[in-house]
Parts: sequence; structure tokens; C-alpha cells
Amino acid sequence: MLVINEGSESTSSISLFPNPANESFTIKMENSTQELNVVITSIDGKKVYETTSQSSSDGEYKVYLSENIQDGLYVVTVSNGENRYNNTLSVQRK
Repeated sequence: MLVINEGSESTSSISLFPNPANESFTIKMENSTQELNVVITSIDGKKVYETTSQSSSDGEYKVYLSENIQDGLYVVTVSNGENRYNNTLSVQRK
């Protein structure tokens, strides 16, 4: 897990599962019930998907991948207005 916290000090951590993902994945963020902005970027830096996600009561956010996201490795950037976190996600559709 790669976590880059760009913002104020925070005790939150983030994880993505399942990884590799097929049609969707879950973001688990400790100590958070806020709305998240999620950006998925290809390894060559092209933004391929962006969405806003609302958490469940346990700090989990479900993200459904659009059909145009092909198999490969992506960078998922998650921000909650105060902090920004980057993590890698593998997509395997088959």
C-alpha cells in the first residue's frame, strides 16, 4: 500500500480491496465518514475515471469501475477535502 498524505496531519489510513479488481472495489478509510473524491489515472498519467463516493457507516466506500477501464495497473487518488492519498490498483476483467 502506498499512502501519500498531502495535507494536514491525519491518523487515517486507506486500503483498496479486492486488488486486483474486476467490476468494483472498496476503499476502506479509517476515521472517515466524509464524502470522497476518487480519481483513477493510468500509469501514463491519463485520467480515466472520476467519481464522488459516500461512505457507509463503517468508513467503506464502494467504487464501480466504468466499462472503458481496461486490464492494467492504475493509480487511485482519494481526497476528502483535507487530505489526499494515492494507492495502486490492478484491474483484471477476465
